[in-house]
Amino acid sequence: MLCRGVVATLGSVDTRTTTLRTQIGFAVADIGAAVAELKARGITFEAYAFDGFDPASSIATNGDIRAAWFKDPDGNLLSVVQGASA
Repeated sequence: MLCRGVVATLGSVDTRTTTLRTQIGFAVADIGAAVAELKARGITFEAYAFDGFDPASSIATNGDIRAAWFKDPDGNLLSVVQGASA
């Protein structure tokens, strides 16, 4: 769904949870700079064990799309994403 330049993806889940799926993602032009700035502000990024994930940078790469995930104070999974398009 595209609304005024904002892309929203809706999906259904079997159970209510705040940690298994990304709740919201923020498109950024430079994910390396975004992750560095958020880390400097005290944000801790999630670490994963899958192909394409770089634990040193906290960034996953899949083709042209790069993403990094972190949790808000309520435990909701958020992300910054570079390269995603509507």
